[in-house]
Amino acid sequence: MDHLLRHSHDEDGTPMQIYGDPAYGVNRHLMSPFQGARLDQRKQLFNKRMSRVRIIVEWVFKEVIQQFQYFSLKTGQSVLLSNIGL
Repeated sequence: MDHLLRHSHDEDGTPMQIYGDPAYGVNRHLMSPFQGARLDQRKQLFNKRMSRVRIIVEWVFKEVIQQFQYFSLKTGQSVLLSNIGL
């Protein structure tokens, strides 16, 4: 969050935002879907469009992990199992 606060701004100072899961909450740099049973059409459309984009991004992450197994937390980033010198 500190990194986002320092570096995630447009040229004119407008904060850039990351869209994510509702579990992350909402603040100046994090946004998530609108929640609730009674959303107006505009909010429903926003959630639908952002959901499509989010799915595409998740597919890209999956491809990166498949192409570069080192980035998989299960295999590549195990503490004390990697030869640091290499």
